[in-house]
Amino acid sequence: MNSLTICVLARSHSRLKEYIPLITRNIAIQRSLYGSSVQRNRMIRHIIFCETSMLIWHKMLIQLFSLPMRLDFRTVDHLFKWKEQSRTSKYCWATKLSRAASYGYRCMCSFWFYDFLAETKGCRYVARIDDDCLIESCPWDEILEELDSEKSAFICSSLGPRDDSDVTIGLSEFVDDFCSDNDGLRKPSYNMNPYTNVMIINRTHFAQDSLFHEFASRVIDSGCIHINRWGDLPLWGAYLSIQPSPILLNVRRDIRYFHGSHDYPVNLEKSHSLIPLSFGLILLFGISYVEALYLKALALVLAFRSQIVS
Repeated sequence: MNSLTICVLARSHSRLKEYIPLITRNIAIQRSLYGSSVQRNRMIRHIIFCETSMLIWHKMLIQLFSLPMRLDFRTVDHLFKWKEQSRTSKYCWATKLSRAASYGYRCMCSFWFYDFLAETKGCRYVARIDDDCLIESCPWDEILEELDSEKSAFICSSLGPRDDSDVTIGLSEFVDDFCSDNDGLRKPSYNMNPYTNVMIINRTHFAQDSLFHEFASRVIDSGCIHINRWGDLPLWGAYLSIQPSPILLNVRRDIRYFHGSHDYPVNLEKSHSLIPLSFGLILLFGISYVEALYLKALALVLAFRSQIVS
C-alpha cells in the first residue's frame, strides 16, 4: 500500500504548450517535497488522471519536462462519457447558473467527491493538487505524521466560501433528511467548506467509512450533481460538518500556494507566481520548439509515405 499518492485531473489538449500549467505544477510539487523525510523515506506516486485519452507523445514530453518526477497517466474517460441523466429530483432543479456548467464540469465534481476513491484503490493517503495550483510550501512531514496518528483524516489549506445558492438548491434539505435517518450526527454547518483544489486525505478512512458511502450513494441517487451542479466543495463540507467527531477535518494555514485560475494567493501575503517569468518563457519556448520539430518530422514521414504509395 502506497504511503502517498499525489493526483491531478487533467484535460487533454491538441497543443503541447497548453500543458504548461500542469508541468509547472509538477515542478512546484517537487520543490515543496525537496529535503523532506517524506521524499526520502516514503513511497510517493504521482498520478495524472486524464478526462479523455491523451496523445502518447504529449505524455512523453510532459514526463520529460517533469523529471525526476515519475508520472502514471490513467485515462478515466468512462467517468466523463455522456450518460442520460434524470432531469427531476425531490431535492433540486436546474437553474440558469447550473445550466452554464458543462457536463464535464459536473463529472469533475462527482470525481473529486466520490469517484476518485475507486480510481486510487490501494493508496493509503491521497493528495489532490489541481493543475492551476502552484505549491509555495507544504509541511509534508507534519501532515503525514498527523494522518499516521489518525488525528485527522482530511487536511486542507482553508475554508472556502459558500457556493452560490443557485447551485446548492435542496442541499440543506438533503442533509437534514440524512441526519434524521442516522442517529448521533451533529447539526450540519454550511460554512465549513474545505477548499478542495488542494487537499490531503486518508483515503483508506473514507473508503472504509460506511456512513460516507451511504451519504455519497444518496447524493448520486438524488441526481443533483448533474441537475443542479452540486459541487465537491459543499458536499465535502456538509459531510464533514455532521461527523460525530470534529477532528476529521484540519485546516492548516501553513499550506501555501497560488490558485492560478482564480488569481488567488492561498495563505500567501501577496500574489506571485512560484515559477519566475524568465523560466516560464524558457519553458514555453522549449515546448514550442519541440512541438515544431515533431510536426515537421510528422509532415516528412507523411510525405515520404505518400511518395511510396504513389
